[in-house]
Amino acid sequence: SGVEHATETDISGNVLKVLGLVWRSEKDEFVFDLKGVLNILKGKENTKRNVLQTSARIFDPIGFLTPFTIQVKSLFQELWERGIIWDEQLPTDLAEKWNQWCAELPKLHLLANPRWYHIDIQPNSQTLKLHYFCDASEKAYSAVAYLQGPNKEGNIVTSFVASKVKVAPLKKLTLPRLELMGALIGARLGNNLLKPLNMEKNQLNMRTDSMIVFHWIRSAAQKWKPFVSNRVTEIQSLTNPERWSHC
Repeated sequence: SGVEHATETDISGNVLKVLGLVWRSEKDEFVFDLKGVLNILKGKENTKRNVLQTSARIFDPIGFLTPFTIQVKSLFQELWERGIIWDEQLPTDLAEKWNQWCAELPKLHLLANPRWYHIDIQPNSQTLKLHYFCDASEKAYSAVAYLQGPNKEGNIVTSFVASKVKVAPLKKLTLPRLELMGALIGARLGNNLLKPLNMEKNQLNMRTDSMIVFHWIRSAAQKWKPFVSNRVTEIQSLTNPERWSHC
């Protein structure tokens, strides 16, 4: 595939490395170079060391692959939780998860992500909006950002911008607190994207599916216990509470 031969075609100008990702300039899209990862899998072993070595070779700074990479992050956490040593063979149930993930890995070359948002980005344009969705489960919490605005024809279009996901801590938290953690990484992601996109804080539209988190963010932070109060304070400093809504 074009992905696997990326390093061979760099010199021709058809495929380039940008921010550690492979940029296929002919179609103006990002794809993933799996050569190093697949080489590791040729001598695959069902050990914690091999899980870490393989997953660490996937470079995805923008978050195109978070639904896929979170699976192996969660698996690695389970290995630590069970006290599996580095070169010990994985238990049957974890080995099954690992083998399934490895079976899906070669299919990543089918994924292509457009580099261009197809949106006419003008400084201080109030027609541009960033939409964030924050969510959590008992295993992970996450946020994803989409840019909405007019294209050159004047039609309103929406494009994926970035996503962020983290494994839930081993110390068990209630689901509302995990939802709050998702809201926090959403707020951080939103604030980090404002400057490169020439946008203002009032153009951020934040959404959570947790009514509890929604009310935490829309009220005074001092009312809550330190865990909630500290995170709500940071969220309120990074985003406008009035731009938060429940969905």
